[in-house]
Amino acid sequence: MTPVVEPANKVKAAYGLMQSLDDEPMLNFDERDLLAFAENAGFKEVHLDYQVEISPGDSSNESSTDWGTFVRSAPNPLSPTLEEAMAGALTPEEAARFTTHLRPLVERAERTSRDAVVYLWAVK
Repeated sequence: MTPVVEPANKVKAAYGLMQSLDDEPMLNFDERDLLAFAENAGFKEVHLDYQVEISPGDSSNESSTDWGTFVRSAPNPLSPTLEEAMAGALTPEEAARFTTHLRPLVERAERTSRDAVVYLWAVK
């Protein structure tokens, strides 16, 4: 992202303005909080499985390399899409430069996917 660091930083800042992490119910906790919530609710047996996957983009999955899908996707249901964040943060010229740099990377699957999932089950 070095060639477009200024617009990238503006888009990142726009996400922070559009969605404060402090009051975001999908993001303002971690796995330790989940354990505490379960214990405080009276569960005596608690299991937690935390899975992290970091992998290169998957070019075999056509939707993962489709620019329209990528730009109209959001990190979670309450977050703005990349398209919305760009529209709110960038001038048309900055958006064009940002897109010109990012779109080929997406279409060639030259990115890293980072996913974290926590599975919690408990017995009272």
